[in-house]
Amino acid sequence: MIVCGFPVGLLQANTYIVGNKKSGQAFVIDPGAEAERILSVCADKKVVVKRILLTHAHPDHVGAAAALKSATGATIHCHEAELPILRALPQMGQQIGMPNLEIPVVDQLLEDGQTISVESLSIKVIHTSGHSPGGLCFYAHPCLFTGDTLFQRSVGRTDLPGGDSAALIASIRAKILTLEDDVVVLPGHNGKTSVGAERRQNPFLQRP
Repeated sequence: MIVCGFPVGLLQANTYIVGNKKSGQAFVIDPGAEAERILSVCADKKVVVKRILLTHAHPDHVGAAAALKSATGATIHCHEAELPILRALPQMGQQIGMPNLEIPVVDQLLEDGQTISVESLSIKVIHTSGHSPGGLCFYAHPCLFTGDTLFQRSVGRTDLPGGDSAALIASIRAKILTLEDDVVVLPGHNGKTSVGAERRQNPFLQRP
């Protein structure tokens, strides 16, 4: 499995390319901006984008999804609860300095526990509401892509429309902390961590 992550755009959200070494087919998770750069990295890694996965629909995570779909023909996948947020994408983008964003067309809605594949590379869908209603994590052992649900020693903000702090902590405890300690957490912002490290050291998860 090829895993390559890098920050894009004004808010430096992490985009991840997850590829199958044998087939050369790949997922792109959260193409937030800089579609041409994402395509360039895919070319460097010798992979072709087949599926675009959205952890959630905030502009800094989906800003380049429409352009990437247009350039590659890849299908776009997200949770149904994110569709209202996607429809508000141009307005939300304008508010944070990302004007003229195109609303991407979603090809398939994802559900908790579902598996989505390209060739022999499969990713499990984990619904973790809280940062946004349809927030998702994507699990391809040993990597867990957490979007804005869980960060290194922190958790996602819940003061945006649809946010729910109690739901966020409950999602993390029930869906993420039940995984093995050595699972690598690759978040939507900043650097990587592990499930074990966050279980032991994340201050937001130590409270009763």
